Amino acid sequence: MKLVTYTHHGAAHFGAIGGESVIDVALAASILRDRLDGADVPSSLAALVRGGDAAWDAVRRVVALAEQTHTAMLPLAVLLYDGIVLNVLLAVLPALKRPTISALSD
Repeated sequence: MKLVTYTHHGAAHFGAIGGESVIDVALAASILRDRLDGADVPSSLAALVRGGDAAWDAVRRVVALAEQTHTAMLPLAVLLYDGIVLNVLLAVLPALKRPTISALSD
């Protein structure tokens, strides 16, 4: 799972790359909340890191459900064309070196 942060109209978003799309984790969690059995899904990368294993499991579940149901999936090409700033993170936060584009995988 590759995690991303991106900014659109001044608002920061947290997502995961799924194929040629970015899944907006918070939006997917909101839409799919009835299927998450009360899982506490983090709404930011910082909350994910603070949340530990339970938060990672919740994000994995949301991403899997979003991919299955095609929920909250934004095409990468549209995001880049629309002028959205997309940052893919290279490593877990302690080793992070704020590059413009990089990847974080679990």
